[in-house]
Amino acid sequence: MRLLLFVSFAMLAAPAAIAQSPLGSTSPADGAFERAAALVRDGHGDAGRQVVDSIFVRTRTGTMEHADALYWRAALAMDTQQAEGDYRRLVVEYPLSRRVDRALLALAQLEFARNDRERALAHLQRLEREHPAGEVRPTAAFWMARIRFDMNDAPRACASLDDAQRLARPEDAELRNQVEFYLSRCLGVDRAAVASTPQAAPQAAPQRQAAANQPSANPPANRQPAATQPPASRQPATQPPASRQPATPPPANRQPAAPAAQGPGSSFAVQVAAYDTAAEAEALVRRLAARTVVARVSGTSKPFRVRTGNFASHAAATAALNELRTRGIHGFVVDESAPTP
Repeated sequence: MRLLLFVSFAMLAAPAAIAQSPLGSTSPADGAFERAAALVRDGHGDAGRQVVDSIFVRTRTGTMEHADALYWRAALAMDTQQAEGDYRRLVVEYPLSRRVDRALLALAQLEFARNDRERALAHLQRLEREHPAGEVRPTAAFWMARIRFDMNDAPRACASLDDAQRLARPEDAELRNQVEFYLSRCLGVDRAAVASTPQAAPQAAPQRQAAANQPSANPPANRQPAATQPPASRQPATQPPASRQPATPPPANRQPAAPAAQGPGSSFAVQVAAYDTAAEAEALVRRLAARTVVARVSGTSKPFRVRTGNFASHAAATAALNELRTRGIHGFVVDESAPTP
């Protein structure tokens, strides 16, 4: 049953990944991956997987081409164990891959299939946090809603459905229909309560790396912090004026950042990733340095954001982002002068 469920996920994800390369990126091998997916859909699974395996063997480890092949090997895999292993490897070893958001979505679906809703939700929250501009965000929001309905959290489920409806593109007809169907469960549900109620599930995120190796050991440990944290986390929410105070004098905030700035008044940067631990973020900074990209870790608590550049205008940051994309590094422009959540 798990295999059939997983194969259905793979067959749904494979065509979408071909048709919608994130951020408009393409690879010379995309045509071959499309043929491989078509072979699998037509019942010629072995032939399709051979195409992917041949590309996987030919590409060099550490390259984005190899990461693409790793993703497709997972998406078209025969069994969930191999697929899950390849998806996890992609997320850990190739955090800059254009396929990471899809891998996180697939991992969430696999966890959901085995009824581990908390871990499934953690994957989706990581996707939302690290890939806010990803093309699978609408689908991820829909799955978030399904999981939250199962967890009897109707306000957050309905808020996720609202996100899915807002983010879905006109051509996503099937997704829009699914969202509309589930929205019928939201009549009379107060979404406003979501904004004032802290979310406990992200507390489980720091332990997700260990969970990759010990999937059955962590769920109880994840649940206890979730139960005890809300009272403490509510206090910051009651003091919006205090948190806004530093934002009123921008010059004072910009002073500490001046040594790293590339020009006076810089306030825009390119964010390429975000992690739950500083160690993961620092590791990516080192990998980027090896590729002659100067990056830094922004923030002293999770999420630890990996950013590069310090630009005086959004246009300049966008130009830098476009140049990074030509090198297989994806991200989005952020306004560093704006308060961060």
